[in-house]
Amino acid sequence: MGTGSRHRWPGKAATLATVFLAVSALCATPRPALAQGAGQQASLLQRVDSVLVEGNRRVEASSITTIFGIQPGSEISYREIQVGVKSLVNTGQFRDVSVRARGPATGLTLVVAVDEHPLVRRVTIEGLEHASERTVRDTTRLRAGFPYSPQRVLDAEAFIRSQLAAKGIPFVSIEERQVEVPDRPGEIDLYLDVTEGQRVTVAELIFHGNDRLSDG
Repeated sequence: MGTGSRHRWPGKAATLATVFLAVSALCATPRPALAQGAGQQASLLQRVDSVLVEGNRRVEASSITTIFGIQPGSEISYREIQVGVKSLVNTGQFRDVSVRARGPATGLTLVVAVDEHPLVRRVTIEGLEHASERTVRDTTRLRAGFPYSPQRVLDAEAFIRSQLAAKGIPFVSIEERQVEVPDRPGEIDLYLDVTEGQRVTVAELIFHGNDRLSDG
């Protein structure tokens, strides 16, 4: 979501669990002992009056709220927040998602703050001599026109190393660079700078301890 996508639970934003507990405490009223279990469950539900989106540039706010899955008028618990954040993270569009709540107990406003992965305008693999750049891109789906994916970069690096090792080049240095595209906020050119080591060949195999079998 590698240095993959991550999401912040409240604590860095306003703690939703704390918000819900605090609101529940404010709203709680004494109930008969027989109704205590149902009352505790109901007290965890909070009504959402509105859902706002912040931080988006490429992805439409309407798309984000649809994927988040919580609509105004819903009564939710912290569980629905967790599911909504996970759904957004799983799209691969965002490197960070946080949610905070504000407003009175009778109707909360949920603010969904997203940090989008940049869009990759161009992918360039430099210094690759003994493997095909096109094969690397096609096999690992490290292509232009998609949001940056840390996992795809890791997959590309692993594929390059395996291809070169199979050709006798076990020592490889790979450096990733991201260059922001001028006048195009949220877009980058992605570079993998490859430095191939020396080819290693086996000149001779020497066996020790084989008393019953010949070296051949």
